[in-house]
Amino acid sequence: MKKLIAKIGLFILLSLIISTVVQAATINELSPGYNIRPENEPFALKDSAFSENNGAGGAIIVLQILAGGLLYFAAPLAIIFVTMAGIQMTIGGAESEKLEQAKKHLTWSIIGLLLIIFSYSAVRALLKFVFTAGTPAS
Repeated sequence: MKKLIAKIGLFILLSLIISTVVQAATINELSPGYNIRPENEPFALKDSAFSENNGAGGAIIVLQILAGGLLYFAAPLAIIFVTMAGIQMTIGGAESEKLEQAKKHLTWSIIGLLLIIFSYSAVRALLKFVFTAGTPAS
């Protein structure tokens, strides 16, 4: 029981440290005049999507909103599921049935997280291709 409490305390401490680092990395005052990730901001809509008169502008906006929503909602949810599966593995380590169920949860949670990351990357690559398709190479 003491080991479990120590592991939970360590997990909470590491979570606070990591969240502080991530929050500090996204604050623009740390690097004045330079945006850390201007192109990869999930909800950053390109101005050229609004100026186009063809039907692609609305589809691009919808894709960007869906990709951003997927990243901001589903990725933390998948990480929570990975954490819960790890806790299940720790608690039910002696019982083989609970351990197998926790392994299945962990496997599918990681597959879901990888799918979320891949789909966001694919949408970003598609949008970059669409925006650079008509521009001449320099």
